[in-house]
Amino acid sequence: MSLMDRIVIMGTNNKSFSVIYNGEVVNRSILQIQDDLRLLKKGKAQRVRIRDKDLLIYYKGGIVTLKSYRELGHNCPATRDYISYVKKYIKLSTKAKHVGALVVASSIALGVASFKSNKVQAENNDMKVTSTKVLDDMHDLSGSYTMNNNPNFNIHDYENIMIPEDDVEVLDTTPTLDVPTEDSVEQQEAVTSTYTDKAELNLEYESRAYTDRNLLVRNNKDTMAAIKKYANKYMIDENLVMAIASQERGTHSQTMDDGGGLGIMQVQVAVHPDGSAFSTVINDNGNIKKSQFVYHYNEYITLDGNIEAGCALLQYYLNYFNGNMAMAVYAYNSGQGPVNNAIVAYASETGLSYESIMANKSDLDWTKYLDREYYLPAVLSWLDTDNLTMSYAHDDIVETTNYSLNHTKSLAK
Repeated sequence: MSLMDRIVIMGTNNKSFSVIYNGEVVNRSILQIQDDLRLLKKGKAQRVRIRDKDLLIYYKGGIVTLKSYRELGHNCPATRDYISYVKKYIKLSTKAKHVGALVVASSIALGVASFKSNKVQAENNDMKVTSTKVLDDMHDLSGSYTMNNNPNFNIHDYENIMIPEDDVEVLDTTPTLDVPTEDSVEQQEAVTSTYTDKAELNLEYESRAYTDRNLLVRNNKDTMAAIKKYANKYMIDENLVMAIASQERGTHSQTMDDGGGLGIMQVQVAVHPDGSAFSTVINDNGNIKKSQFVYHYNEYITLDGNIEAGCALLQYYLNYFNGNMAMAVYAYNSGQGPVNNAIVAYASETGLSYESIMANKSDLDWTKYLDREYYLPAVLSWLDTDNLTMSYAHDDIVETTNYSLNHTKSLAK
């Protein structure tokens, strides 16, 4: 077989990828992968198959395999964009519908030249990653695996991936792009896989748990019932919602405060007028699906509606920042603009990519560029726990992050 016959793309972490050319490993940075995938958008595939966690793309000259394609899409926005771009060329197979998978198509011809010219010594990986990620694919019950900064790939694990030539089918139609199929609608709503992450936050704050303002929240049965209800609906740790409510106001009021905020969660009336909406994700009795939250003043003026509005907004920011809790909490206070600016400034200082900073949920160094750096430790100071669990969803994956909180002052009991 020629070099064109088989290419395998795998992720090692958010900034480094391995590409196997017929058994030979070449390391690629995230920027190089972005260039490669840009070239791969040029053509059409003949067929796409899903095998376990892998996506196999057939073309006349051979085959491209995306190893653990869901995780590749999670770790590399370029891969996620590429999958989204080329899926329009694919006729969904029965198996693709069964696993609820995004399917992609591409021609490898233009991409091989780029791959071939970069068979060089592996680049140094300067990404700072402190968390360990474990993928648990609900459609593959054979087990899970751990990713870290120094994976040891076993090349022969990927050698027996070819499909018999008679299994390749040429598409005879081009799908209509502006009319979603029933399958695509189901895919947009279905969230069927889980991904568990760990992060550790090191902060300096002194606990204010069970002090007067905190007790106003904790001791109000209606408030705590609504917090529990909507924290569960929007997949947010109820302790964090309680802490934000304590920080923002402590009690509910139907009178707008001087800063423009309304209610216990301080919903900004001017920013969220009637009818304004955003996309979010909800837990509907165990079914995780995409949804849309619409602001209505007559709802968020109430205690129940105010807490839901706050939880929905926090979930929106979690999705916006790929599950990074610190970024979501800061955005809840100041909006996403200042947080984006801080990330960009930190990226400029360190040479790290925006995506890698966002992915490293344990890194808080970027917060020095915020005007309100104090906000996150102020919120967390209302907690009586050192652990938080947060979830968000993208594509058809639910990612849950278990946060360990380390701070220099002991918790008050």
